[in-house]
This record gives sequence, structure tokens and C-alpha cells, in this order.
Amino acid sequence: MKYSQGDIGRVFIANFEHGDDLLSELRGFVEKENISFATINFLGAVSEGDIVIGPKGMTLPADPNMVSLSGAWETVGFGTIIRGKDGVEIHVHASFGKGGDVLVGCLRKNSKIFITIEALITEVRHVSAVKEFDRKTGHKTLKFLG
Repeated sequence: MKYSQGDIGRVFIANFEHGDDLLSELRGFVEKENISFATINFLGAVSEGDIVIGPKGMTLPADPNMVSLSGAWETVGFGTIIRGKDGVEIHVHASFGKGGDVLVGCLRKNSKIFITIEALITEVRHVSAVKEFDRKTGHKTLKFLG
């Protein structure tokens, strides 16, 4: 395990609105507020979304098992936000429920909001980290600098 210690910076409460794309709006917000590292906690609903619900097998690099959501799905999630040399990296895991169906996965794209998503975004200062591609896993993973 590797780790770094930081300090809580600004704390934002955000209301993402019906029809917004969560990941796109979040990326724009992070750019506007010049956030380098943060976490997000959220709850609400999505009408569309593409999520990874785990790998297809136990091989590395992992082959993602993608699922597309449509219709209104309740959601609650958590993520990390890291600004790096390639831009803003957002890694969000969430649970999604509709009727008796429940999915848990990594929200990758097409995250259209149904009615609202309320979020708490917590900036973490004095952490020197980036996301870099790891050949072994086939994913961008957290790397601490210094």
C-alpha cells in the first residue's frame, strides 16, 4: 500500500439538474474551480449511463463487462477526482436501482441525470498524485509523486 496525507480544502454542495451529464458537468466544474484532487459523494437518479459491472474474467489486463442503463434508475455513489497532465480524471463507483433490479459499477460515460443529483464535493489539498496508465492492469491507477 502507498499513501499520502492531505488536508481538507473547500467543500462544495452541488445540484446537478435534469438532463445534465454528471461526468461532463463535474469535469467542467473542476476546471472552473481549479481543483487538483477531490472526492464526490452523491445521490439522485440517472436516465442513462454506461457502467462497468466488473471484469468478464480474472485476467489482467481486465476485460470490462459494460452495461448501458436506460429509464429512471436511483443512484448513490462515491468517486475521486484528480487533475493530471491528460486533464481531469474522474473515477466514480455507484449503485443503481430500478424496481427490483440493482447494479453496482463504475460509471464510465453517458451519465444523464433524471430529475436531480445532489452532491458533496470535498477538495483535498497538499496531495501530490496523478493517474497513470499501468500496463499490468490495463487501467489508469493512482500514483503518488515525491
